[in-house]
Amino acid sequence: HMVGMVEDLLDVARSRGGRGIPVEPAEADLGMVATATLQELEADSGARRVELVRSGDLSGAWDAGRLQQLLANLVGNALRHGDPRGAVSLGLDGEEAAQVRIEVRNAGAIPAEVLPVLFDPFRGETRSRTRNAGLGLGLYICNEIVRAHGGTIEVRSEEDSGTRIEVRLPRRAPTAR
Repeated sequence: HMVGMVEDLLDVARSRGGRGIPVEPAEADLGMVATATLQELEADSGARRVELVRSGDLSGAWDAGRLQQLLANLVGNALRHGDPRGAVSLGLDGEEAAQVRIEVRNAGAIPAEVLPVLFDPFRGETRSRTRNAGLGLGLYICNEIVRAHGGTIEVRSEEDSGTRIEVRLPRRAPTAR
């Protein structure tokens, strides 16, 4: 846990220093990355099962390690902060030729006042500290990973329909900076 926090801090320092988060794109299968990520999440925390829905061609040139970090943060947050009575799903859509779409859904809503600052670093310092609380860097780093891959990330959250985070990644990430 401590190693992960140090790595997150280094990523933030690089990103805020103008260099961005480094990525090393190589041929990867997003479906395999997602399966490995979900297996790790379930093994590490005994987390409830996440429904994985795949469609289309999930291959591309991305940094698989960074995508695993992205998925672990997004799905981990959905499990921790979503309504525990609701399902969590991870959708992977490779139907479009130029890009893939990742969608994480969970029940429960993010408070409206939090949405504008959701991707800001160190947001977690306003929450009560528990032994397992993070630094509030996960979603900031997710945003930076998506940007480094030339993609976009969007959040929609409403009480009646739950929370949906959608990531769109081009099939070919830009080469390392």
